Amino acid sequence: MRTTSMLVVAITGLWLATAVCAQPQMTVEEARGLLRRGFDLRGQGRYHEAIEVLQRVVAFDPALEADFPEEKIHLLAAGVVCGGPTGAVAAPQELSQALAHLGNREVGGDREVEAAVPLLEVAFSKALSDDDRDQAVLLLGLCYQWLHQCDRAIPRLEALAARRPTLKVSFPDQKISDISPLTGLGFCYKAKGDWQKAADVWERFLRIQPNAQRILTNLAEARRELAKAGNLAAPPMAVVKGRYVPSYSQVAVGWLLVSGPELAQALRIHYAQDSRTGEARLSGGGKTLVVPADGGAPGATRSLTASPPPPEASLGKKLVPLRVVAEHFGAKVQWEPLARIAWVN
Repeated sequence: MRTTSMLVVAITGLWLATAVCAQPQMTVEEARGLLRRGFDLRGQGRYHEAIEVLQRVVAFDPALEADFPEEKIHLLAAGVVCGGPTGAVAAPQELSQALAHLGNREVGGDREVEAAVPLLEVAFSKALSDDDRDQAVLLLGLCYQWLHQCDRAIPRLEALAARRPTLKVSFPDQKISDISPLTGLGFCYKAKGDWQKAADVWERFLRIQPNAQRILTNLAEARRELAKAGNLAAPPMAVVKGRYVPSYSQVAVGWLLVSGPELAQALRIHYAQDSRTGEARLSGGGKTLVVPADGGAPGATRSLTASPPPPEASLGKKLVPLRVVAEHFGAKVQWEPLARIAWVN
C-alpha cells in the first residue's frame, strides 16, 4: 500500500513538472516565427513579454534542438528554459529589474539608482552577448553619473564610446532616448568642470542625433563657458529650427558656411547639386536659390552679405552660406557672438 502511494505521488509530481512546460503543438515554422518575435521584444527591452513568447518556443524543444539548435544558448541567456536550475535569474531579467528601478528615479531618487547598481553588476557578469554586456555597462555608467560618482562612470563610458558611440539604451519608455555613452560622458565632464571635453562629446553626439534638444542646450552652455574663459577655439555653430547643422568656417562677416543638405533638411526644403557644374540648387515654398560652385554669391541675394567669400571657400563642396539661404526661405537668423552660435528660426 505504501509503495502504491509513493508511486502515485511520483507520477503526480512528474505530471505537474511536465505540465509547467506543456504547450499546444505547433509547427517548426510557427516556432521560428515565435522565436523571431521573442528576440524582437527582447531587443526593445520588453523582457517580460519576450520571456512569455520564448517559453512557448522552449516547450517545443525537440524541434528546437533539431532545426535551430544555435538559438538554444540565446534562449538560455533569456532565462526562459523550463526545468532549468531553480531560482536561476538570467541577465535580461536583471536588466529588466534594473530598468524598473531607474524608471522610478524621478519619484524614488538616488535610492532607486542605488538599487539598480548591483542588479546591473550581476547582469554584466551573466550576459552571454556583447549587446547585453554593453547595455549593462552603459546603464552602470549612467547610474554612477546620476550618483555623482563620475570617477567611476568616466572609464566605463569612455571605453564604450570608443567602441560603440551610437549605442542607445533600450528603455521601454523613451523619455530619455537621447542617452548614450557620449551624452553621459558629457554630463560627467561638465560635473568635473571640463567644458572642452563636454563640448567635444556633445557635438559628436549631435552629429549622430542632431535634434536632441537637451544636448543642444548643454552644448550652447559649454560654449559660453569656454568663451568666458577665452578658450573657445571651435568653429561657429548653427542651430536651425531646433536642429544641429554642422558648420565649417566663417570666411567673412555674414558668411558662415554650413552643410547644404543638412541645412535643407532642417529648413524642410529640397537640395540638389549639379555634378557637372557644382552648383547647389535649393528650392521650396515656390522659391529657388542657386549657389555657384566658384564661391560667388547668388546674384539675387548678394546684398544680404557683408562681402563675398574668397574662391577657396569652395561652396560647391556641399557647403552653402547659412544666412543667405535661411533668409531667402523666410527664416530669421540671430547671431550669439559670445558662444558664436547662429540660431535660425
